[in-house]
Amino acid sequence: MACEDVVFGEGPDDLLLQELDILELTTEDESHLMLKEWPVDAILEEIDFTLSEFWVQVHNLPLAYMTKANAEKIAATFPGLVELDFDSEEPVRWNGVLRMKVKVNVEDPLKTGFYLQRKYKPSSWVSFKYERLPDFCFHCGRLGHVNKDCKFRDDGRKKGSYGHWMKANQLKKASVFKGAPSKNPNFHKRKEGEEEAARSIHVEGASAKL
Repeated sequence: MACEDVVFGEGPDDLLLQELDILELTTEDESHLMLKEWPVDAILEEIDFTLSEFWVQVHNLPLAYMTKANAEKIAATFPGLVELDFDSEEPVRWNGVLRMKVKVNVEDPLKTGFYLQRKYKPSSWVSFKYERLPDFCFHCGRLGHVNKDCKFRDDGRKKGSYGHWMKANQLKKASVFKGAPSKNPNFHKRKEGEEEAARSIHVEGASAKL
């Protein structure tokens, strides 16, 4: 559910906006509350409520791929990157997940993950989990309604693609190991072969192959 209520005031309170951003607002009935700043040169109908921000966790990614460069490549499959949970140039994380704050189109099905093509091993599934994810439809993967109210039942979408497993517990900034960056030539290489690596990612959900 996208809330388009507007609060009027004399001007923005930066501290309040920061506090609201930290809260990642979800209402008591598990609806998602979207708050947008009103540009001074825009009318109400021009304010865009299609994009909202979520912290997304990337699970089942092999350790060698957990670099900042790879996180940016994965984040590029979303409409926009807001923040990466990294604190140095090329750290490798200890806790087994990458974490990024991205913009999500609330009118599209949620992205569930992608298949990672590995050079010497079979392809593996890498899943996305969303922090503070409100109730959503397990059939079509969209926010704003649940299964019984779904109008997209005939879209040919595979059953079982969406479920409660896409909800993640909120994490604090994770510890990182500031060691050498990954040397994996099939994914991390940023010059030669960069496009080949990008084409090896297939994103399930609203978008297709990169």
